Amino acid sequence: MGYGVKMPRLGTNDALVSYIPMPPLNEQKRIIVEIEKWNTILDTIEKYKFDLLCTIKSIKSRILDLALSGKLVSQDP
Repeated sequence: MGYGVKMPRLGTNDALVSYIPMPPLNEQKRIIVEIEKWNTILDTIEKYKFDLLCTIKSIKSRILDLALSGKLVSQDP
């Protein structure tokens, strides 16, 4: 019997006597390869996301500097 608020959980005693189906070893290895592939892709996306956020921050700062010095639009003398 699980315990919790509106969310059944598997208790330790039940888990110890339960049968949990596992895929064949070859399928487990294929799953690991696939997960590693996607983790590499996600790591690359995360790196580019950080680089992009840094670039955006730099551009915002530069635009603010140009705006405060009156260099964004022609000035009326």
